[in-house]
Amino acid sequence: MPTSLTFQTGASAPQTFSVTETHFSGSFYAQSSVSAVATVAQSSTPGTFTVTPLESGSTTITIIGADGAAAATVSVSVGAPITVNSAKRSGH
Repeated sequence: MPTSLTFQTGASAPQTFSVTETHFSGSFYAQSSVSAVATVAQSSTPGTFTVTPLESGSTTITIIGADGAAAATVSVSVGAPITVNSAKRSGH
């Protein structure tokens, strides 16, 4: 499982990650601290989550076990898209 994910606003596809914990057979769920920046959803595979960037900013995804204990966090950063300007040279 990653400790951080980085996206560009409007230019990044969702990213997935999986969570496992030794000696834990329960399920996990996840929540984003700032859902306006990025959302997190459980996929059809248990313990696998998809993070979708929405707008520039930072958020933390907290992974919680079915027992209510926080298992891990993932820092998410969504930056503005990169803009490339081209200029023509005149006279040559």
